Amino acid sequence: MDVGAQYRSGAWALGLNLQDITTMLQSWSVNQDALSNIRDVFGDDLPEGGTELVLPVARLGSAYMTGSEKNRLTLAFDVDVAFDGQQANALNMGDVSFHPRAGIEYVYMDKVSLRAGLSRIQSTRTDGLDVTPAVGAGFRIKQLQFDYGFGDFSGLVSELGYSHRISVQFTLASSRYKRQGTK
Repeated sequence: MDVGAQYRSGAWALGLNLQDITTMLQSWSVNQDALSNIRDVFGDDLPEGGTELVLPVARLGSAYMTGSEKNRLTLAFDVDVAFDGQQANALNMGDVSFHPRAGIEYVYMDKVSLRAGLSRIQSTRTDGLDVTPAVGAGFRIKQLQFDYGFGDFSGLVSELGYSHRISVQFTLASSRYKRQGTK
């Protein structure tokens, strides 16, 4: 079960999302016969499956928006607070670790948007500080919106490759479908 809340005041927006607040049991299995063709890549170390207990994560987010409705600049910062004892992020205190992210978006004439940010900031013993940059762009033509995002899949020190996210959204909005009393 997840719970979230959002507060807006002027140019500021703050949010809180609690994920898996009741914890979650996650189980999986692997069909080793189906993976036999990649055995030469992994050797005999093919995954077997297992069960894990997923502990709660608190996500705290903030944004500052400036400009007009059509031309605006948004600065955002958020942090995940994990209670799993993994100590896999840039800042850890005992069994609690913090996963910060930061970004900026500029929207021009409510038609074109450009984004940049850091989607992962992590400290590793072998490589020191590892940051994962991300960039994106989008444009809107009436009810049709296209969006593209690009980032390093798993950090600059990884060989896992890149991640491209493409989305298309068509909004079925018409004044005749709006509720009474809304703008």
